Amino acid sequence: MPGKRFLFLISLFTTLFPLLATSTNQISLQTPVVVFNTGDFLNTPVVSENADGFMIGCMDNQNFYSSFSADGISWNLRTPVFNNAYTAAWIKGLPTGFMATYIAGVPGFITATPVSLFSSDQGQSWGVEEVIVSISTVATPVVVTGNLAGFMATWFNTLDNNAYASFSTDNGLNWRSPVQITTSGLVFGTGPGGYNSAVIVSGTLDGFLATWLQSDSNAYASFSNNNGDTWSSPVQITHTGDVNSDVFVHGTSDGFMATWVDSFGNAYSSFSSDHGSSWSSPVSIASNLVINNLSSGEGANISVSGTVDGFVVAWIGQDDNGYVSFSDDHGATWTTPLAITTDNSVFHDNSDHAFGFVSVCVRPGSCVFSWLDSNHNIIASYSTFPGGVVPSTIDAPTNLTSVQKKNSFGLLYELFNVVQWEKSPSVDAIGYYVYCNGVKVATLDAFTLQYIVHNQKRGVTTVYEVTAFNADGVESVPATTQLN
Repeated sequence: MPGKRFLFLISLFTTLFPLLATSTNQISLQTPVVVFNTGDFLNTPVVSENADGFMIGCMDNQNFYSSFSADGISWNLRTPVFNNAYTAAWIKGLPTGFMATYIAGVPGFITATPVSLFSSDQGQSWGVEEVIVSISTVATPVVVTGNLAGFMATWFNTLDNNAYASFSTDNGLNWRSPVQITTSGLVFGTGPGGYNSAVIVSGTLDGFLATWLQSDSNAYASFSNNNGDTWSSPVQITHTGDVNSDVFVHGTSDGFMATWVDSFGNAYSSFSSDHGSSWSSPVSIASNLVINNLSSGEGANISVSGTVDGFVVAWIGQDDNGYVSFSDDHGATWTTPLAITTDNSVFHDNSDHAFGFVSVCVRPGSCVFSWLDSNHNIIASYSTFPGGVVPSTIDAPTNLTSVQKKNSFGLLYELFNVVQWEKSPSVDAIGYYVYCNGVKVATLDAFTLQYIVHNQKRGVTTVYEVTAFNADGVESVPATTQLN
């Protein structure tokens, strides 16, 4: 990690999260904004991001909704995307677009068939609902994540109390046959307070890590380095036997951070730098501050997101406000909790069999939080570094050229444009975006250094731009070529 980038982002993050150390720069949380105000949402919204912006996916009693924001502040209002969904949609952004997952069935049933939806245009339109696996014993939520290879969905099957995963390389048009992550049947199907246990999953360039709560009330993890074809034997993250929430996880190129809540409302984290083979001793994030009232069937999770520069966690406090904390040392220390809300309005009731939480997603320079308020509206809050400027930490591809060529087929011929470049000097470049006259037309992997456009006309001036991007979503300045 470049030293200047590391120091710069630490100083920026510390404005938003007052560090336990001596930092003085601060980041200000924006005033929360109402994304949906219909007052009929039942589940916590999930927020994700890609290079284009942020997407919120959420559910009312039977409909899936989405809203996109290029800046995390102004949100596009969308009509229901699909009308046969039930409870707890998940969402994940990749360079190709956004994937949503949920179970489709009759409202009131806690199990149904897992399905997916994909949007390549920032949620302006969504594709056909695709069945992940044709069974009706999947408990909500169906969690989705991804890396450049594709999307990974995970879920809990009530038929045998095991965790499962399925992978798609074509944006959900086809899903591979499910693979069992666990075989012991010990996943906590009905967790404390009566909620449905979730199998959380996070993806990096190295592979995918799944985490869950097991029936011994400990957190476990399993890793796959082959896109879910096989999974490692489960590894125990905790040994106290008092985990009382889902086990959230987020991965970066540094490693994976897991977070959970115990039966006393204390929030903890543990970090793994070896793909989940071993975990650091649990570190307290917040004590007696997380909603966790089992007698009334209420509870909350602590969500986590981050980049190589640090992790952000978010949760619901006992005063019904949202809180965040930040760590820039892999969870060895966490900042003093900072309130996102001050009006005691975050909703956490367990009436729909799912612990509430404040969803968080982070990309370099900014993060977005989303939650369900006490009026059943969807709320979002954005935070940014001073000035909102994120320095580019990745170099553009070099030696970009464009040329028009001709294919002859006897009396017929075709003109086609060839755009070529040499790889970015940055070792963390994982792919390239191609723009034609300012419009993004392709997302390519790090090994593809050419883009061909067929059936072109002679004498048309076209400007091509190619940028490099890394796993954190940082995009380089464009390399430009003009074809006359």
